[in-house]
Amino acid sequence: MRHVCSAALFALGLLWPGPAGAQVQSYRLEVRGLGSPFLAYGLERVLVAIEGVRDVELGMAEGSVGIALVPGATLMPDAIVEGVREAGLELVRVEATVRGSLRGSGERTRLIFDGGGPLSFVLLPGPASDALESMRAEGTEPLQVRGPVVRHGDRWGLGLESVGKVPEG
Repeated sequence: MRHVCSAALFALGLLWPGPAGAQVQSYRLEVRGLGSPFLAYGLERVLVAIEGVRDVELGMAEGSVGIALVPGATLMPDAIVEGVREAGLELVRVEATVRGSLRGSGERTRLIFDGGGPLSFVLLPGPASDALESMRAEGTEPLQVRGPVVRHGDRWGLGLESVGKVPEG
């Protein structure tokens, strides 16, 4: 099993608005209580059964979980949170890597998913906030955003930890 790093959660902050056509590529989790093969197998079994999950990689010693999604899947964190709870473990952190194109203007930006309904993340300020605005001004698309996922009222927020062009290939 390979080590999967988790990012620290950001404090909730200001809302930002925009992109359409975004898609979650993967999730990374930090889970407390993942110390035995029995618990790891139980969590893997639950997560692999979630529609849209392609692969699960566990780091038992670190309590880390990597979740790769099927291309085109629109899996929001709710199912993952419930899966960890169902496996009897405690979810400490969630991080997502999301791809999409920015739309809209101003200080309110959201990543909105096509297909599968009106799914979205509210973008929350983070270390990459200035980079996102620069790339928006340059018209760089599509983008890849990575950061911590947190509950933001009745929606999910995505902290702007890193942003860049979508890797080719």
